Amino acid sequence: MNAIEILVAKTALKKMMEQGYFCICTIDKVLKITGGIPDPKDYQMLSALHCIHYKDMPPALLKELPNIIRRVVESPALDFYIDVSSGSNQLLTFREA
Repeated sequence: MNAIEILVAKTALKKMMEQGYFCICTIDKVLKITGGIPDPKDYQMLSALHCIHYKDMPPALLKELPNIIRRVVESPALDFYIDVSSGSNQLLTFREA
């Protein structure tokens, strides 16, 4: 992925996390950008969460969600986590490369 593609994918994922609910459509669009082929089981788990608000997810699921998303989009350039220690379950933070 080039620098602009990485910025677009990161921006889309960050917006998805900040909007308050999970959207599989964002994952689908990021997959088109990254060219990733997701693990079917991981993708189906994310698909089942479509339109579910983060506040309605159990803490264990919310903590694992970035790892599932990362496995599905399969791109080291999109290394991120959710900072649950700050009290906001919706803050997606990208690690610097």
